[in-house]
Amino acid sequence: MGAVIKAVFKGSSFDITGAITSLLTIGDINPDSVHKLVSQAKAEAGQQKIDRLDWYAHGGQNTINAGDEDISELTPKVHFPVLARLKPNFDPEGYVRLFVCNAGLKPASMCVIAQAFGVEVYGCEGDVRPGLYGTPFVVSGQLVMATPKGHFFKGKGVENVFYYSDDDE
Repeated sequence: MGAVIKAVFKGSSFDITGAITSLLTIGDINPDSVHKLVSQAKAEAGQQKIDRLDWYAHGGQNTINAGDEDISELTPKVHFPVLARLKPNFDPEGYVRLFVCNAGLKPASMCVIAQAFGVEVYGCEGDVRPGLYGTPFVVSGQLVMATPKGHFFKGKGVENVFYYSDDDE
């Protein structure tokens, strides 16, 4: 089995969602930018391929947060070359789960992340709320998936990837 990495993004500005996530989720890495995500994930994986990257961050109406940076439909090409540096570290069957509110409302941004990493990226159209400490997060809204080929799917068949126990790691 390859590496399973929890990336809990931390920004320099305070927001209540980030504070609660940080208190309830222990990350393997705690990047505050796209560059740091790539460098810290590579270091954490070491010689192993990445089977799963869990991305915990804030999501706005138009953005997917990456610490002090935001990925949006207006900026994907800025982040693509940096994110693509992590692509060789993913197992071909690996995937990314975005624990980011409203990530599924941003298909173009999710597709950029999937294309850059070369793996499927999962998210939801609604809110993501932490459960009790050590339990899975609760997601709402339709579950979605973006593929490295730029396809975007909703609903059936997507849901199983979000329900797991930390004991599975």
